[in-house]
Amino acid sequence: MVQETQNIIIPSRIVEIWQRIVDSISDLLSIPSVMINRLAPPELEVFRSNRGHDNPFPSGTFTHLCIVQEDP
Repeated sequence: MVQETQNIIIPSRIVEIWQRIVDSISDLLSIPSVMINRLAPPELEVFRSNRGHDNPFPSGTFTHLCIVQEDP
């Protein structure tokens, strides 16, 4: 059974930790975008992303998914 991920409540303390992690990774690796995504079919949500000025994927951004199923 697939759980509805958009209904999972993530405690604010965990969200704050995740935010620090993505900010730190972006700084350490000098890359413009680090994300933690949440699957919310038919979309993918950028749940947390680093707060860099050159990040093209801010938190809260959604993109449509194209899911392809292969024949067994």
